[in-house]
Amino acid sequence: MENQSTIARFIQSGIKYAEINEFLSKELREEGFSSMSMNSYNLPIQITIRALKTHEIAGDKKTRIKALQSVIAQRLNVQETDVVIALESVQNKGLCPFIQADSIRQKIQANIPFKRAVNGAIRTIKEAGAQGVMVVVSGKLKGQRAKSVKFSDGVLLHSGQPCEDYVRKGFTSILLKTGVIGIKVYIMLPYDKDNINGPNKEMVDKIRVFDNKDEMIII
Repeated sequence: MENQSTIARFIQSGIKYAEINEFLSKELREEGFSSMSMNSYNLPIQITIRALKTHEIAGDKKTRIKALQSVIAQRLNVQETDVVIALESVQNKGLCPFIQADSIRQKIQANIPFKRAVNGAIRTIKEAGAQGVMVVVSGKLKGQRAKSVKFSDGVLLHSGQPCEDYVRKGFTSILLKTGVIGIKVYIMLPYDKDNINGPNKEMVDKIRVFDNKDEMIII
């Protein structure tokens, strides 16, 4: 019974996280919402919002933050003082799949051909230092039949622990007259020893060759 209650607690925590993440992604779309993290096991509940325009979310009198705290506290069934929201600015928007997916959405909404919008996003992502990128656009793009079109460039992992460490995923959708268009963006981050633009964990297939002088050569 104790094991079942623990599993149920984890499931409830995951459901609350998904609901709050969906709410923030819609509420802060224009501010360049990227992602969020939440620690709901201890009070006060710590929520970190990563976005492009954090100064617009904070505002002068922090009224927006207080409004978000009120809604989140009501959903989590706690007091407003038990919810603490911190803002974290996105260092490199070219490596954020959520921001790039929303950029493609805005261009398609402005009647720019989807191929041009996707190619522009891929160019931005590669210039930001990504190892690889894949964009999937699904829906009624041309004609009455729905289809999925895939664009890719560079190296992109699809399985294993390195995929969990290096690949970031973002998704958004747009409602047009022809129907709903879905946009998925997958970005493989570069290796970064400072853990800013990418993970500081090296790839498992990285080969190190040592000579007699104990000098290290990375291939």
